[in-house]
Amino acid sequence: MGAATFLEKETQLRYKIRIRYETGDSFHTEEDEDILEPVWENLQIVGENIERIKIHNEYYKFVTNMAHYDKTNPWVKDKTTKVPEYIIKDLAYYPSLKIKLDSGKEFQMHPNWCGYFEKLLGVEVFIEDGVLPSYYP
Repeated sequence: MGAATFLEKETQLRYKIRIRYETGDSFHTEEDEDILEPVWENLQIVGENIERIKIHNEYYKFVTNMAHYDKTNPWVKDKTTKVPEYIIKDLAYYPSLKIKLDSGKEFQMHPNWCGYFEKLLGVEVFIEDGVLPSYYP
């Protein structure tokens, strides 16, 4: 038997973004997650959105004084750091965020992982229809 490739033909993968965060109230804490509605085919744009979420979280921590002692936070290191245009300083206390779509358009969202009892735990990328092809003997 010849050297066969695992995948006979390349299929277009579709990616989703999962946000894991901590939430709760004065008496308890629990982990929760949000899966962003869009589906992406362009993995580079997915990576850009993860970077946007990271920068938004750093900015959010700065404006809510949670980053006061975090010397790695860009707004703590340099008070003149410009806020990117994809972070929306709206009337609400917590800033909104624009996520980029495959088409290049953006949609604005209010992150559920921002709040008095909330804390971003992580961002994960997964394939929309399950897992990558695998083999289990």
